[in-house]
Amino acid sequence: MNTNQKITNWFQSAKPYATNADIAAQYAFFIEEVAEVFDATNDTDVAEYLRKVKQDYLTLAKSDHLEETLNGWDKVGLLDGLCDTAVTVNGVATYLGMNFPGALEHISQSNWSKFDENGKPILDNDGKITKGPNYFKPNLEPFV
Repeated sequence: MNTNQKITNWFQSAKPYATNADIAAQYAFFIEEVAEVFDATNDTDVAEYLRKVKQDYLTLAKSDHLEETLNGWDKVGLLDGLCDTAVTVNGVATYLGMNFPGALEHISQSNWSKFDENGKPILDNDGKITKGPNYFKPNLEPFV
């Protein structure tokens, strides 16, 4: 099984029946990860702005306007942007001499370690999958 399928299986195992609130929260967590990219490149103003946007989506996940907002999304355009993001992220890592596929596989293994002994996800108050007792922090140094 390839890494992308393992990641998809991880999400399907974590939330087999994702709600609209789960979708908005996952989008917020995506934005949070993008903020980490800007932190790593010392663009802290952009990172701080993105953290505010993340918080807006977490608030939306609990609001009465959630379904209306999600119904207004251009899903074809969103998928295009998400796929282009994955491609360009790989390109940046490749151009920097990083082993992106190896790092992604390692991150996937670390994500699976967040589940409890019964193979169930541990969720925080925002619905984010958090670190369980078997969690191991990924060591990305060998992939840089």
